[in-house]
Amino acid sequence: MIPINQEGLLFFNIFIHKELFALFLGTVIQPFFILISMSLTSQKLGRTAKIVCSRLISIYSQEESLAIARIIIEEITQSPYLQSVMHAERLLTEQEKNIFESIMARLEKGEPIQYIIGKSWFYGREFMVNPSVLIPRGETEELTDLIIRENEHLNPDSILDIGTGSGAMPVILSLTFPQANVHALEVSPEALETARKNADFHRAKITFHQTDILKAGDDLFSNLEIIVSNPPYVTEEDRPLVPDLVIKNEPHLALFAGGEDPLLFYKAISRLAMHWLRPGGRLYFEINETKGPETREAVQKAGFVEVRLLQDLNGKDRFVVGRRPDQLRG
Repeated sequence: MIPINQEGLLFFNIFIHKELFALFLGTVIQPFFILISMSLTSQKLGRTAKIVCSRLISIYSQEESLAIARIIIEEITQSPYLQSVMHAERLLTEQEKNIFESIMARLEKGEPIQYIIGKSWFYGREFMVNPSVLIPRGETEELTDLIIRENEHLNPDSILDIGTGSGAMPVILSLTFPQANVHALEVSPEALETARKNADFHRAKITFHQTDILKAGDDLFSNLEIIVSNPPYVTEEDRPLVPDLVIKNEPHLALFAGGEDPLLFYKAISRLAMHWLRPGGRLYFEINETKGPETREAVQKAGFVEVRLLQDLNGKDRFVVGRRPDQLRG
């Protein structure tokens, strides 16, 4: 006979009674497997950032992944991130998990989070974005801030943004200087439609123009106080330096200078700005960091004075600013 200890005898007695066996299944085994199942399929809100970082490790840096995780958490919960932090132990609902997995699948294929959720943030405000427009960058926020700081005491009455894209910059400038007549020029009809929607959303008064700046006439505008532009400035030489994520997703029309002259748009805009600005009016450019001195020289050759080459927060040449002289050269 096989010896049975006391514990073995207890389980033997349980299993020979069907009623007790059913009770054992219902009270011990079933909850045990439910617990295992929950551990495999449930997801706590507080672990979401860690999951995002681990799944995006081959695409983004840790810092970028954490920023994306914050956006995802706000998107799936439809609540501020700090509120979610306070409920870190809460399990995601089935709907939240489905949204999370849908977003992650697109991120893992290399699609920017801003295009996935259809929005980005610029100067503290939310803007609609899609593949027809560039995702607003921090450097452009710096340029916007520079314009505001240098002109807030002047109360400018007229501003033109050339190559407006999503319209983020003219919206901020219009809200900051409500007395100004703000114009925005864009060649892409799809981008222009996005910019209009953003202006409507923020109730910003902007006049939009669909125009190819390389074909614009000298008399299209006059007596403007400020002209600003972040034109296409990535050259074919720079292409290897641009992240694949940008090349594959963002509009090349807004990225690449095209042709053999990397300063094509800067020269064209500078020439037109001499006609469109009033005496003393200012021209602001965001530029290619590798073409700082050349861009400054092009602006000077167009006739601008007090031309400055300025660096961004990372110490890179990023902005050129010039003033239209009081008297044009003969």
